[in-house]
Amino acid sequence: MLFKYKAITQEGKVVEGEIEKESESEVLKFLKSQELTPISIKEEKAIVEKILGTSLKGFFKKGISLEDQLFLVRYLSLMLKGGVDLLEALSVLEKDFQNPAVRRFLAFSKESLKKGRSFYESFSAFPHDFSPTFVALIKAGEVSGKLDEVCKVLAQNIEREIELKRKLKSALTYPIMLVVLAVIVLSVVITFSIPKIAMIFEEINREPPLFTKIILSLSLFLRKYGIFLLLSIVAILVFLYFFYQRTLVGKRLFQNLIVHLPIVKKVVEKIDVQKFTQNFSAMVEAGVPILQAIEVSRDTLTTPKMKLALDRIAEKIKKGVTIGEAFLEEKKAFPLTLVSLISISEKAGRLSFTLKELSDFFAGEIDATVKSLTSLIEPIILMMIGGIVALLALGVIVPLYQTVTTMAQ
Repeated sequence: MLFKYKAITQEGKVVEGEIEKESESEVLKFLKSQELTPISIKEEKAIVEKILGTSLKGFFKKGISLEDQLFLVRYLSLMLKGGVDLLEALSVLEKDFQNPAVRRFLAFSKESLKKGRSFYESFSAFPHDFSPTFVALIKAGEVSGKLDEVCKVLAQNIEREIELKRKLKSALTYPIMLVVLAVIVLSVVITFSIPKIAMIFEEINREPPLFTKIILSLSLFLRKYGIFLLLSIVAILVFLYFFYQRTLVGKRLFQNLIVHLPIVKKVVEKIDVQKFTQNFSAMVEAGVPILQAIEVSRDTLTTPKMKLALDRIAEKIKKGVTIGEAFLEEKKAFPLTLVSLISISEKAGRLSFTLKELSDFFAGEIDATVKSLTSLIEPIILMMIGGIVALLALGVIVPLYQTVTTMAQ
């Protein structure tokens, strides 16, 4: 849902903006995280849009990709370090970008800055494109006067995220291609080859076995209605893709599904640990308050047990427990390596550095886990394809051979 809000900053300025959240309580939580006092919150969507979680126009609107974000923060860092004024830097970037979504964001940012608003507020007004971690880091850099350094850190984090996604896609490409090719070959066999075998049974006037009848009926059905079935499947897949990409509801449903899949669950947990260490490290280094850093990092995770553990950790820290002690009490939710090193590094005053090293370590762990899973999945897929081919042979070819042999005798 889209909400329009009006709030007061700590300096007493009245600010307005739009944000996409699932409920009014989520908007209040967001405003609290940005240290804003709400004056009014108004829902801006129609009934259809409430159900879908986004406008129908927005369904097909191109967003701001990770590559765009990388280019944006990298060049912002370079220009700000070179002494270029922020408004001037945004104007230069607006001319360089081809993506209309980025140009809209940059134009909005310039207008927002001219009205005296903070730079981070521009990012928080685009929650579909910029994560809470991104906004928190920009805010920390703006408050500390180290925006150029924070943009450099963001660029490094986004590069890692892009690299991790590239590795995951690369590892999954072959199994997916194998499945698609198998489906195409089997579809051709069932749709074109088996009906010809069915005609042979009709010509020799013999009743095929029950299992053979089922396969032949399925084949005739696919031949008659296959194109409509294919178009329906494609339409559903396209809808699900945009539902996931463009709606908060879709993302939540997908996340809830994958965290319960036995094989995928381990990979998701490792990705969450890597994501947490990377984001938490960057925010600690940028000077974001610990409690805020934990809260923002929590919102980027998928695994429920880690989210609940971080909630408990935040409550313990509020009561005066050290970060290391709080994490040590949550050994079941996080890897022992993580909680032990957080405890040690906090005492040594190297928390940010250790978290960054852990992020690199878990990135390598994810890569190794995905490779081992794909090496396991590939033979399973081949065995399944072999099994289907064997069923087709036993169900159609063998009965046909037996019938022809009997007739020859």
